[in-house]
Amino acid sequence: MYSPTVLPLFVFLAELLLCPRSMVGAIKGCTGKEPVLVGKPSPFMADYLSGKLGVSKERILVVGDNLNTDILFSVNSGLIGCLVLTGVTTEKTLLSQENGIQPDFYCESINQLVSCIPSTTTTSPYN
Repeated sequence: MYSPTVLPLFVFLAELLLCPRSMVGAIKGCTGKEPVLVGKPSPFMADYLSGKLGVSKERILVVGDNLNTDILFSVNSGLIGCLVLTGVTTEKTLLSQENGIQPDFYCESINQLVSCIPSTTTTSPYN
């Protein structure tokens, strides 16, 4: 059984509410088998892409707006993580004492991405 996530994500389709986590739980309960997590924050996808493209994981940049999925994915996978503050995570949450997930760097918006990437990460992974 493959699952995109174990996080309680809800998808609204018209009036139907779907939660992948509950479906995984139901299938797990029926089969007695542990799911193989392939979505964020599991490193499965990063391992596959790194091998398929022949690019070391230390040269892959993950840009996301959520500490608990996007940035945790980069941390768990050994990738470079950039948090953009235009979505789920606020700067207050990022800088709080309770937060245990840190991106390599962050910027206010995707418009600032190029200017906030440290110069050591701007070379092409195909060089």
